[in-house]
Amino acid sequence: MELTGKCKEEFEKWINFYGKHHVEDRFNKLLDWGTLTDSMQYGVYVDYFDSVGIYIQLTPYFDSVKEVVLWFFTLENKRCVHLNSHLENKANTRPEVRTKAIEKANEIRNKQFENEQQHKLSKGELQQNNKQL
Repeated sequence: MELTGKCKEEFEKWINFYGKHHVEDRFNKLLDWGTLTDSMQYGVYVDYFDSVGIYIQLTPYFDSVKEVVLWFFTLENKRCVHLNSHLENKANTRPEVRTKAIEKANEIRNKQFENEQQHKLSKGELQQNNKQL
C-alpha cells in the first residue's frame, strides 16, 4: 500500500503539515511512517484522500449465517459520484480491500493531476491562439 507520482508528492507535503498541526511532537512525520502498521497507514491515507475530495468506504458482504465472505470498497467524490468500477472493488479480506482502495484512490488522484495539467496546456494554447488572431 504505497502512493506513487504526484499523489505521493502531495501526500508527503500534506503529512508534514498534518504532523505539525495535528499530531504530537514525538511523531516525526514521514520518518516514522514505516513503523506504522498497515491499518494505521490506511487511516492516515483516508484522512489525506478526504482532504482532496476522494472518499473511501469499505463494506463487508455477509452470507446467510452473518459471516463476512467478501469486502467491497467504494470511492466517491464530494457529489457522491462513484469513482471506481464495481468490477474491481472486491477482495476476500479487509487488509486486501484496504490496499486495493488506496491503490485505486492513488490512481484516480494521479489522473486528476494529469487532467489538470492537460487543462492548463489547453488553456495556454487557447490564449496563444487568441493572441495570434
